[in-house]
Amino acid sequence: MALTDARGRTLAARTVFFRNGWTQGLGLMFRKPRDGVAYVFDFHREVNVGFHMLFVFWPIDVYFLDARKRVVDAKRGFRPFAAYRPRVRFSYALETRAGLLSLREGDTARF
Repeated sequence: MALTDARGRTLAARTVFFRNGWTQGLGLMFRKPRDGVAYVFDFHREVNVGFHMLFVFWPIDVYFLDARKRVVDAKRGFRPFAAYRPRVRFSYALETRAGLLSLREGDTARF
């Protein structure tokens, strides 16, 4: 499944979902983010959890989306071994290789 914007333009050719605690806990640890792939954390409800970059050795961008899949916060250039807690509640987190997407707050994604 591709990741698209509200107009139907393809943002990432492939989407990989992390839907349970185990896959969400591992995330991209020990993996290199691939070009053209968006990694989606589906929390099934609104949460405000922190993210860390332990054992993620490449910078990534993380977009935090509400239940309507609208960007409500973003952390671009998230560096290895750093931590971040979004300033708002969110339902999805979207991780990509740094610089792959240029989403801004208010933009909508479809997956």
